[in-house]
Amino acid sequence: MSDPAVEQILAYLREHAGAYPPGQLRDQLIAAGYRATDVDVAQARLGAERAEPPARPPVTDATIALPTADRPDMPLHRALAYIEQNRDSYDEQALRGALERAGYPAAVVDEAIRRAAPAPRQRGPRAWPLGLLVAVLNYGLLGVMAFAELAVLDNLVLTGVLALALPLGEVAAWLALRRGPRARLGRSLLLGALFSVGGVLLGGALGALLIGICIAALYGGG
Repeated sequence: MSDPAVEQILAYLREHAGAYPPGQLRDQLIAAGYRATDVDVAQARLGAERAEPPARPPVTDATIALPTADRPDMPLHRALAYIEQNRDSYDEQALRGALERAGYPAAVVDEAIRRAAPAPRQRGPRAWPLGLLVAVLNYGLLGVMAFAELAVLDNLVLTGVLALALPLGEVAAWLALRRGPRARLGRSLLLGALFSVGGVLLGGALGALLIGICIAALYGGG
């Protein structure tokens, strides 16, 4: 039969082993009134647990048999804590077998595994439709700017500056918003800049191709 003092020390060590070095934990326990021999035994048991895969969860039959009037959900919480602690090291089948060998009912094991499963990642709205709208607004703004500038100044200097500033500003906004709750807006602005620049390049390429075809037709026909 296990010494209750050792079990208490072992529970404390399991809870705090990741936060404090073993020597400091030993000193704290001895200062709290525990015997040094009991502390050494508990630390040795903890080391053995961490050195080898556990054959069963760190629970006892007494834990499983807690009166239902006390905490009827205690076995479920114990099983869930065990799964969350060990799921990075063992697959679901191994965890299920260990819990069932420890005496947990199948229904409790199933519910614990269900609760421990990561929630499915929900994809938010796509950014490209808004990015396309940004590109259309860019073209519209540049068109209005060009019309007004030609009517008043008879040149397109300001329109050219704006054509450069718009995509650069949208890329800068994406860099500022890419992390956080407005990341989708940032991606949309980036796509708007890419669509705008891509549209200009594609239009230029198609225009050059059309001009080349016309020239070839003229000279070829002559």
